[in-house]
Amino acid sequence: MIAAGIGVFNGGFILMSFSVLTDTVTYDRMRSGISREGVLSSVYSAVDKIGNALGSALLLAFLALVGFVESSDGSLPEQSDSVVQWIAIAYVVAPALLHASSILILNRYKLRPEDLKEGA
Repeated sequence: MIAAGIGVFNGGFILMSFSVLTDTVTYDRMRSGISREGVLSSVYSAVDKIGNALGSALLLAFLALVGFVESSDGSLPEQSDSVVQWIAIAYVVAPALLHASSILILNRYKLRPEDLKEGA
């Protein structure tokens, strides 16, 4: 159930980021007269990939910190109750905090009709 909720909210935030990207492309074209959607999409893609890589690295560091037991043979070693609890917290609380902080940032995003007028 938690995974489904996270998936729904992540879908909304991904949709919002694509919407902001298309607004940025339109705004840039109107302001500069140059079509740079390839560059802007590449920057978006690069930031997305860097964010995913850093997120994975942070999660691995977190797992090491809370005492996660790894295996080298592909088996599933028994994890302590404390480790399982910290994984659940990281899975639920961390995305919720990150999404809440992004709401604060996106709330400041305003693109008014007068911003889109030629020569503005």
